[in-house]
Amino acid sequence: MLIEPIKEELKNSLGMIVSKNDEFQIRYRKAKALSVGPLVTCVTEGKTIYFDLPGSHEVIVNGQRLAVVAEHNIALVES
Repeated sequence: MLIEPIKEELKNSLGMIVSKNDEFQIRYRKAKALSVGPLVTCVTEGKTIYFDLPGSHEVIVNGQRLAVVAEHNIALVES
């Protein structure tokens, strides 16, 4: 599926902004599903998901940074 990663300002439990170095330690990232293939069953287009960052592949489409991810790399689908 083709997804658009969502940039978030990450904060710790004390409300402090997480540094760039600490941000790399966060494995699952938030994204919006843009296009879903016919074999994908757990996600529909437009849904917000959390995906496994190491299991994704970055792609540039019309100058926009997007990512491609397989269904088994989806950790959570927001309702």
